[in-house]
Amino acid sequence: LSVPSVVFAEATWYGSLRGGLQSSSGSDLEFFDGGSRWGIKGSAEVSDGLTAVYRFEHKISTANASQPGGRLAYAGLSGGFGTLTLGQVWSASYNTVGAITDTSAYFGGSTTSYRHGNALSYAFSSGPVGFQLDLISDGNMDTGQGIDKTEFGVTVGLGDIGKIALAHTNMRDTVTTMPTYWVRTAATGNPGGTTQAEMITVIITGGENIATNVADGKLTTAGVELIQRTGNRYHTAAATVAACTAAAATTDDSTDDCVTATAFVSKVESVGTPGGAAITTTEDYHLEGTAESNVVATPAGSVDKRGHKNTHVAVEFNVGGVTPYLGHSTKKMNGATGKTKTTHYGVRGGLGDTGINFLVAAKSVKPSGGTKTSPWLFNLSKNLGGGATVIFEHANYDSSEAGNKETAIGLHVSF
Repeated sequence: LSVPSVVFAEATWYGSLRGGLQSSSGSDLEFFDGGSRWGIKGSAEVSDGLTAVYRFEHKISTANASQPGGRLAYAGLSGGFGTLTLGQVWSASYNTVGAITDTSAYFGGSTTSYRHGNALSYAFSSGPVGFQLDLISDGNMDTGQGIDKTEFGVTVGLGDIGKIALAHTNMRDTVTTMPTYWVRTAATGNPGGTTQAEMITVIITGGENIATNVADGKLTTAGVELIQRTGNRYHTAAATVAACTAAAATTDDSTDDCVTATAFVSKVESVGTPGGAAITTTEDYHLEGTAESNVVATPAGSVDKRGHKNTHVAVEFNVGGVTPYLGHSTKKMNGATGKTKTTHYGVRGGLGDTGINFLVAAKSVKPSGGTKTSPWLFNLSKNLGGGATVIFEHANYDSSEAGNKETAIGLHVSF
């Protein structure tokens, strides 16, 4: 109530509802949410040459009408010096290199940082040059150095030719994390294969859901499919989930309407997971098999996630109405000798006067000491007018496991 009403005079409400149908090889057709969101943004003149800016943006799931989490929330000041903001922002690497290499709708994933929370961000542009610097300090790191992470990005416009971008991230601290497990990936059609995973707790409510989806305190195959399908680690009624969460904090007892169950998630950096994006705060995790027989190895105690350095460079060119691009990313864990290297390449543009746009994108991903993969995708989109866009996307993850291909068609309506 103490905020002057002039602040809200320039406020703009906006949003985008993005529902669709998805088919993965080895699984049934399912509904998914493709990144729906709503938000408010605006600005107000503070004094001559100084403007206050603000923005808040939250996720929405068209799959179950839930609101899984926040996307953006910042306030700042803008003027001739640039723009200074505090809060959760689009990262410097995503605004620069990601704008070239990470433009798919659903399955492309990102080697850049997407968004930063707990950030002080400074952005400045002059002519063809744009610059952003992010300083992140969340208070949860072990070393007590103050600034836990720094990131900067630079974009240089090349006129009508195209543009080039560079970004660098330095995660300084060592973080103590949950134990890491090795689990069999039988649920994805590869009984002999294993993948590294972390154990999480999911909440299932409602007697009929519990009977089908939980056995001996662990998710059944049906339970895994339910969580993947709804994109929500909690199911179903929000009020019951809240009561269950409170109860779980004080007792290990379960009731007929509320149980907690164990599941495993594995991180896959090279693919996107729209159906499972909400199961954790990280958007590139997959649920794996949960039976005890699937656990191959469990290390004792916690593990350390070492700091790392990421460097990205990308360039795009405008050639006769199409835009080919090329990029390269490296990730080096502090103290390690090897690097994970990713090369991005592709082309996007329009199909004549049809109003249809296309994207053909591919990567060459070579983990440190691992096997190189070459995922690719194809995207078509058609703007129908009135804020509505139809999108078709197909991805192939260059894997012998079931589920290595995904196809989706979605309808985005923005307002």
